[in-house]
Parts: sequence; C-alpha cells; structure tokens
Amino acid sequence: MKVDKNKEREILELVYRGEKNYKIIDDEETEKPDFIVKNIKTDELFGVEITNLYYNPTSAKLKNISGYSNDLQKKVPKSDKKYVSTHKIYLDVGNGDYAYLTDRICLKNHTMEDYIDVIEKTILNKQDKSKNYNPDLSYLELFIMDRENYFEFKNIENLKYILNSPKINKAIDESNFRRVYFFTIINNKKIILTRGDYTIGPLSITEEELKNQKKFLNELINK
Repeated sequence: MKVDKNKEREILELVYRGEKNYKIIDDEETEKPDFIVKNIKTDELFGVEITNLYYNPTSAKLKNISGYSNDLQKKVPKSDKKYVSTHKIYLDVGNGDYAYLTDRICLKNHTMEDYIDVIEKTILNKQDKSKNYNPDLSYLELFIMDRENYFEFKNIENLKYILNSPKINKAIDESNFRRVYFFTIINNKKIILTRGDYTIGPLSITEEELKNQKKFLNELINK
C-alpha cells in the first residue's frame, strides 16, 4: 500500500527532526529512495527508505481504509480470501455458558514465527529495490514502521526474539543499508531498535556506551 509522503516524513523526523547537522532535502519527486538527507559536517548525501510493516495487503487495508472490516463481512474479495478466516462470536451468559451470536470475517491469527518472517521479508524486499536507487548517494538507511506490533502486550524480554533472530540479522548484514531503524511497541512502550553503523548519526553512541547497552539488554531480556 502506497504511503503518503507527509506520513513518510513524519516517520523520518522521529530520528532527524531538529538535527542541526542534517538537512532533509525536500523533493517530492524523490522516490528512489524516499528521502535524501545531507550531512552538513561532511557534505555527504545519503538516502533514507521508509516502509511500513504489515503481515499482508489485507492487514494493511484493514488498518488504513475506514469501513473495510464491515465491507469484508458483506463480501470477501478474491485477493483477501487467503488472509482471512471465519470466527464464531459467542456471548458469555454466565454459569459457564455461552450463546452463539454471529460469524465474523477476521484476519487469520499470526504466530511469532510469522512476525519474524515478515520482518525478514520486508528487509529483503527493500534490499532488492535498493539496487535501483541513486548510485551517487554515500549510503542508505532503512526505516521500518511496525504496524502489527506483535509484542505490544508482551513483556520486554521478548525483545530477544528480534535481536537474536538469525533470519533478521542475516537479512540486515547482507543488505545495502548502513543502518536500519525499527519502530515498534513492546509492553505498551514505543521503542526504536537500531542495527548497523552506530558510530555516526543522530542516535550514535561510543564503544563504551554500546558495551553498557548490550550488558543492560542481556540482563533485561535474559531474566
């Protein structure tokens, strides 16, 4: 699903808003990648690709098109059929009894493995497209806005499933992206996970800071 340019910029500014050392180049025609940013100190131009993470096109439509859920109840388009299933709705009437109310067309349930797979797929998809980006840019960054938030109501310890995923790490390591920013929600808290060159950029840290962060994360997710 095509993302509005203004909404893409809002995601970009989660990292680059107010940064004096970086200038976002406003170019409505820029789509390969979505934005070009200039490092004022070094005069380097680099690209930033913005993408939203969804399990599938049907999930994207349900989250972005008003009334689409009700439309599905009337007729399921052919393109949506493999992503939805019929759920029976019951009402708790007390004493351990339930009364059947209706059927409801909903997205199929997804597992943690599905979630990890779609993160990997998103990175690989953008990696493939990056081959056609402006070759004069010094490097590329990828911003992934998580619209599924599988861990939203799960404990922070679940971070380990993302951080330690061989699939995700391999996809990032073998990509053209110097840095990847992953915006998600875990345990009702908005967080940014970063991977790649941490020595420069608005969220840069020192080797000592990185060492302390890794120690803190290991203690946090391996309780």
